[in-house]
Amino acid sequence: MEAHVFEKALALYGITEQHLMGRLSGGTYNAVFEFEKEDERFVIRVGGLEFDKETANGMIAWLQHLRKNRASVPKLVKSLQNNPVEYIQTADRTYSVDVSAKISGENARSLVLQNQDMSWANTFGQAVGKIHHLALTNPPEQVLQVRPHWEQIGNDFIPPVRLSPEEINIHRKRTSILNQIKELPKTPDVYGLIHLDLHLGNILLHADSAAITILDFDDVAFGWFVMDLVAPITDIVVCHSGQDKDKIINTYLAEAIAGYQLECELSVASQAQIPLFLSLLEIGLYTRFHKMKGLQQENGWVKTFMTDRKERIEAGIPLVNIDIG
Repeated sequence: MEAHVFEKALALYGITEQHLMGRLSGGTYNAVFEFEKEDERFVIRVGGLEFDKETANGMIAWLQHLRKNRASVPKLVKSLQNNPVEYIQTADRTYSVDVSAKISGENARSLVLQNQDMSWANTFGQAVGKIHHLALTNPPEQVLQVRPHWEQIGNDFIPPVRLSPEEINIHRKRTSILNQIKELPKTPDVYGLIHLDLHLGNILLHADSAAITILDFDDVAFGWFVMDLVAPITDIVVCHSGQDKDKIINTYLAEAIAGYQLECELSVASQAQIPLFLSLLEIGLYTRFHKMKGLQQENGWVKTFMTDRKERIEAGIPLVNIDIG
């Protein structure tokens, strides 16, 4: 990102470099910094726009709607021009800029790495259930008109990466899974607005209050609600590599579904689709990383996930054995 883009982003919110406190993890495509102003802490995020402005504005409208209805999401701060998001146009691309109030807490991945306690999953399930309930009841028309469907954008279930030609067996398995998914009903009780990127890095835990905040709504799309409960599973498996992953994941699912049901119904039929979507997610992540040989050696998460992954997928060995009970 060019320096002048970030400087302009700061100016849009009345921020100077003296306010900045340090860079935060923001994924591959965003510059994310914490800053302090008037004794309060905030987070500014600048990134290349993945969609057109109308679609991006739909995400902002959805986030504001969730916040207004007390969902566990960040609070956006308006710019000097009183806008919840700003855009910067350069010669070759458009950048979006948003600021939110800094939330104290710990990344869920850090906590899961430390112990096998899955009690957080109940609160997580309830937070997701609240969001899905709002998607079912009264989502803003602006959001419904512009957000894409899950298969229309790159995500961990179907990443924007092609499998190598020699991966014909895995390609066939993915095609079979996608054909099964195409046959699933898309009735409003099972299909609607979902987060679509709920890995552990987008879940913030508040140890002092046992509360949760869900972050990063850039990929909001229409999909099956159960996909948001499936999304953290690969992360949890990698965090507990070498341990009884079946027991850990089934405990996670029991807690998450119980919490979810406090806010929104998850039918038995939807629960039965968890292994199907988990298989697609496993293949999706394999597809994303299978050509990145250097990353497979340098990144601990990727190395652990990719170890024997090709052989297991081709042999039809599930990531975990799901027992909803």
